[in-house]
Amino acid sequence: MDLKKLRYFLVLAEELHYRRAAARLGIAQPALSTAITRLEDSLTVKLLERDQRKVQLTSAGQALAKEGAQLVAKADAAEHLVKRAAGVRVSRIRVGFVPWSVMKILPRSLLEFRKHWPQVKVRIDEQMSRSQVAALREGTLDLGILNRNLVETRGLELHTLERTHLVAAVPSHWPISKSQQVRLKELATYPFLLFPNHWVPNYNAVFKDACRQAGFSPKVAQYVGQPYTLFNLVANGLGVGLVQDTARHLKMDGVTFLDISDLAKPFKSEIALAHLKQPLSPPIAALKEILLQHRVD
Repeated sequence: MDLKKLRYFLVLAEELHYRRAAARLGIAQPALSTAITRLEDSLTVKLLERDQRKVQLTSAGQALAKEGAQLVAKADAAEHLVKRAAGVRVSRIRVGFVPWSVMKILPRSLLEFRKHWPQVKVRIDEQMSRSQVAALREGTLDLGILNRNLVETRGLELHTLERTHLVAAVPSHWPISKSQQVRLKELATYPFLLFPNHWVPNYNAVFKDACRQAGFSPKVAQYVGQPYTLFNLVANGLGVGLVQDTARHLKMDGVTFLDISDLAKPFKSEIALAHLKQPLSPPIAALKEILLQHRVD
């Protein structure tokens, strides 16, 4: 059985939607369809039933979905053990992280790790949580630092590193910036700068609903696809941005961060360290332990 195709199937079995599964895997939808067809041909069974409205697992597909995750984990673990027995050392660790997360934890951890494992390079990559989950399952990330509130994390081991909440980023020259916190309705007259819906699934809709409950409909001046672009627009007075409170560590010129006192639980996030449920190589295990030592309770 082709493990790559099996990994594709496991993602599709979770999503039961070809377009969403292909997006998670970072491949084109036709490529995913071809891979699944070839997997079915190699097994001589039908794994999925598909029509115009839905995708369903067959009984064979359900059996493979149940056993497949364990099979992939065992294969990955065996590869690590074989390489270790052969004296092959891990020379690179790939770590994903969501924007503004672990802004003190990660640098401190990398400095400490470098002292103990100078021969191992750590490559960090800023990614959205959904992309990280797909990359962890594909094996293209070793560790992920993600928002566990935004993604389905079945098959992953998770450890909370910090908890964050949403704050308003406002231009420092606006009078409202002199406040330490505001109520949502105090922002009603200002334009908002939001991230695209695919960046923060459900957040924009929940935020707009919270605004309506506060008695106004938010005016969205711009959807912005890059964090530093958002801060630049805020600093120049184009609107109010909504970001996680850990962004305060950036100390952006011209930007002041205000707590929003009446935002509810949906805007609190739990940032977690994630990896596949399998044995970790010594350097990856060491970096994991260092990150956990620096976590914020």
